[in-house]
Amino acid sequence: LWEDAREALAAVRWTDSQRRYDMAIDLYERDVSEQGRVRDERSWSKRGSWETPFRGIPAESLAAVGYVVGSDRSGYTFYGPDPDVLLSDSFLETHCFSAHGGGGADSGFVGLAFEPAPDRRLPDIRGVLWLSRRTAELRNVEFMYVNSPVRAPGGGNEAFMRLHTGAWVIVRWQIRVPHLRESLDVRGRYSSVLEYHETGGHMSAVRSSTGELVYSADQAILDGVVVDSTRGGTPLAGAAVRLAGTPYTARADSGGHFRLSVPVDGTYGVVLTHPRLDSLGGMMPAKPVTLARGTRTTATVAVPPESELIRELCPEGVAENKLVIVGVVRSGRRDAPVVLAAVQASWQAPDSLNGVVTW
Repeated sequence: LWEDAREALAAVRWTDSQRRYDMAIDLYERDVSEQGRVRDERSWSKRGSWETPFRGIPAESLAAVGYVVGSDRSGYTFYGPDPDVLLSDSFLETHCFSAHGGGGADSGFVGLAFEPAPDRRLPDIRGVLWLSRRTAELRNVEFMYVNSPVRAPGGGNEAFMRLHTGAWVIVRWQIRVPHLRESLDVRGRYSSVLEYHETGGHMSAVRSSTGELVYSADQAILDGVVVDSTRGGTPLAGAAVRLAGTPYTARADSGGHFRLSVPVDGTYGVVLTHPRLDSLGGMMPAKPVTLARGTRTTATVAVPPESELIRELCPEGVAENKLVIVGVVRSGRRDAPVVLAAVQASWQAPDSLNGVVTW
């Protein structure tokens, strides 16, 4: 579990160092009452090529002084673990780890729980690194403060995502700490929780250096390829791809690839339009895909093989020595479909005595 988590954390650090992506992030700060009511909030956005949107102090300093520093008089500073901290030797040396099975909403995950070593008395953190059971990829890190001089809960979380390019980013983060009020009564000076202060943000969009939209929190991305099974699975260049029931369309390139970035959620049918499909009688069934904003879905949309098309056209079957001809009758003047047109087929075959014979 730790090796799988380290792989993702190291990839986040590598992605930062490359600075190949243009990132748009939305940030916020807010004050929240103990009952959870927001009292004050401000938000802003940034865009550019930068490193991880938040950065802690060196892991060696955290190991030496702890994650909560200060006093009742001067106030406290709370530090969270960034990828460099979690990857550090000092974090491994000062924490114990154990497997933690997910349940309920977390049933699709397995956790690597961490907590301070038993002899550690400094303010520290404990939490869980959640990994996908299916892919073993790191998805989320949750933590809370322990051994804190502030007797009030606080903590945070970081969500990780692997882009289809192979790069890793922190897509969402939050830290929540108590804001203390100092009072004086007959018992002397004491501190109590006035409210909680939250700081966080999320990645709203990621673009590559070429301007390609790699991720969008507000868009569902459908990447696909169109192939023609009647021609050995060759790419169907120029095919128009449409989400049924919507105005969203794209056109396949020379390799049959297409991309749709759409603000939708749900299951849709992918419909193709291409001159090749006219000659096949328009029997191309819609390809179902499930889309969700903030995710990328891949799909291969294939023109069915001829055997499947024939079964659709002739459910009663076709004799071995028979052929099926499919077409569309259109008006030459308006190019509109002609209803109930009578169609007569004739063809030619060579005759050894009389030349060409027409049936």
